[in-house]
Amino acid sequence: MNSTLPPRKDEQVKTAVRNVLLGSAPERESELASLWSLLEPRFQLTADTYDGARLVMEAGMYRFVRFNHRVVRAFWIAGFAAWEAYRVVAETPEFEPLDLKRLAELIDAFERVLESDAPELEALPKDVPEPGHYDGNPQLRAPGELATLGVGWALLHEVRHLKHQQEGDSADPYEEDPTQRRNEEMSCDAFATKFLLDQLDAYAQRENVSSNLVRRKRELGIYFALFAMILLARDKWGASQTHPSIQARINAIRALMGSRRDEVAEAIASAAFATLHALMPGSPGIFPSPDDARSSTHKKDFAGESILKEMPCVLEWLKEKGLSALKSRYSRYEKDVDNFFSCDDPTSADGRVKFDKLTNSYTECLNIVLIHRAFRDEASQGFVDRLSKVADGQDHPDASSAGSSRDFLFELLIAARMSLSGYKIDFNKITDVVAENNEFLVFGECKRLSSEKKFEKNFKKAGKQITAQARAISQRVYGLVFLDVSSCLEGFPKMELPNVEEAQRAIHESLEAFVVRNASKIEQLAERFAEFSLGVCLMGQAPIWTQDGTLYMAARTRVVAPKSLSDEDFNSLKKILGGFSSSMLCLV
Repeated sequence: MNSTLPPRKDEQVKTAVRNVLLGSAPERESELASLWSLLEPRFQLTADTYDGARLVMEAGMYRFVRFNHRVVRAFWIAGFAAWEAYRVVAETPEFEPLDLKRLAELIDAFERVLESDAPELEALPKDVPEPGHYDGNPQLRAPGELATLGVGWALLHEVRHLKHQQEGDSADPYEEDPTQRRNEEMSCDAFATKFLLDQLDAYAQRENVSSNLVRRKRELGIYFALFAMILLARDKWGASQTHPSIQARINAIRALMGSRRDEVAEAIASAAFATLHALMPGSPGIFPSPDDARSSTHKKDFAGESILKEMPCVLEWLKEKGLSALKSRYSRYEKDVDNFFSCDDPTSADGRVKFDKLTNSYTECLNIVLIHRAFRDEASQGFVDRLSKVADGQDHPDASSAGSSRDFLFELLIAARMSLSGYKIDFNKITDVVAENNEFLVFGECKRLSSEKKFEKNFKKAGKQITAQARAISQRVYGLVFLDVSSCLEGFPKMELPNVEEAQRAIHESLEAFVVRNASKIEQLAERFAEFSLGVCLMGQAPIWTQDGTLYMAARTRVVAPKSLSDEDFNSLKKILGGFSSSMLCLV
């Protein structure tokens, strides 16, 4: 935008801003209308350089909120950078170095926008659409939506400045002591944060969606705005004459989120900030405070409480599908959790039994919650039939007696991960998982091992099924064998590891040991079915308690391809499974 042009303040600009704010918190529509009437804000889209400033996001003169293309484009790229900073951690195998090339490219693009005289003409990195365009691929759509939420949060911050000005309690810009100005910034942060979070339950109820997931998304949008601020203030993160330090703002916002703040959103943000710290030493982040200490003896501090809160929605969803939800095993798991926390002596034999049931109940609840999140709106008969099989079965079977309910559960979990990787799932085929996108038709056969002795039998069965089904159609099929080998993993404790890193190390080493024990069989069988199968995905997971009383679901996937696989098919395999690792984190 030419720097000699006056700011745009037409109806189109006003409508665009209002749409961003309404899209960020639809349940606040009436309050937003009242604010509009009370404050009569004037939103102005300024030149790329305005009044000597290159970055424009400010409120002034009691009415005006000004911003320019440069700051909007910067927030947009920052959203993709924050997502990449999280993604690279989520998808990099433990003990391997992080590949930060893509993150560095995004930050370079961000800084080019800041420096350019025509920022809207600066080319965006590969796979980053123009601001406001949301890709169908969840891995590309998510950062765009979160970046837009971040812009909404920033605009709400500026609206609060107007309110301070009109109420007569705005900080004096000429006061020597910066305390009042810093306090006003904190006040505006608080207003924007509370506007997005305080009434989200009403929206969730109205739209019949999980309030936990709404909270997760909005908190991530706020964290992504803070990530953008870290990039904007590079190497100037401390307190200034006008603003508190960014670290102080992060801490204050986390405190505002309170005990209801979403652990998954915080984990994603923590990973993103920590990764950025590798490229920008000294940058702010999310650090534990004394209030974060957890006790393992009270249900209110139970690490799985957020999952249990979703179970009423899950039971209602099962009921809507025509299933006897209140008579199913899923209606009884919360009672098992309660029984442990009401136990007089958790160290007794009875306490041990109740502790094991608590762990198993959490695992079962987590799995059905993940399926609900992925397929909430799926209505096909094939899906409902499989879901009904999942809801049947014993509450707490051992691996050998789990039966078909857990077999179908494994199939649906694989389907969920493929769905979140951008594939359309066809539940009306005989194949366990049929997933298709514009490039690949994937047939997956899923087998859950009850013991290591049955490994070869299950692998052969899956390979034969893929071969028969692929030969029956003319279209090219990309087959994959998925084997759940969790019951075969040995040599790691299931409780009281020091931290989550040790939990992941334990599952990694145990799965690798399984691969070593069965290496020759794996290679032979992978080659045997190589005509129609790209390889085998060996999957292991286990609930592991850490010493601070937190329960983690540690999981690993090991992919083995036939040695004879062509370079073309190997690249296809990498593409097909490209979003597979991060898809489970998206679910969780």
